[in-house]
Formats: sequence, structure tokens, C-alpha cells
Amino acid sequence: MRLEVAVGDTVRVTVTDTRPDLPVPTSLDPDAALATRGRGLQLVDRLSSRWGLFGDRDSKTVWFEIEPAAAGPRGAPAHAGGDAASSVR
Repeated sequence: MRLEVAVGDTVRVTVTDTRPDLPVPTSLDPDAALATRGRGLQLVDRLSSRWGLFGDRDSKTVWFEIEPAAAGPRGAPAHAGGDAASSVR
């Protein structure tokens, strides 16, 4: 596994591993509340401003970007949600 973090106007995190199978986003299922897998892309989607994934026959990479929170009223952070696209969000 390789982890890269780049800081600029956004924080970009890239994670690469040697398993070529691409992760599949799952839906939140109340019956699976105690599941130990399947929440990674849900977290990435909800916490990042953009994300995507790509792979080849030897590895896969998931990346995401987080924009610095702008201060709202009384210093409360503003929330930025991701937008939906196929392999780039």
C-alpha cells in the first residue's frame, strides 16, 4: 500500500494498493449497522469535495480531495458535499 498526501488549495490524498479489484460503493443499510466492511467509499463521498478511482491489472488507486473549510457564522465550518459522477466525484 502507498499513501500520498499533497497540500495546496485543497488537500489531496491518494491511496494505492496491489489488489486490482475496484471497490464498489454500497448503500447505507440499517440491517448492516455492525458490518466491518463496506463503508470506506461512503466516508470518502460524504467527507470529500471530489474523489475518484482507477485501476489496472496489478493495482488500484482511490483518491480524494478536501477543501479547507471556510468559516461560517460564529466560526462554524461550512460544509461542502461531493457531487456524483461515475468514477470521479
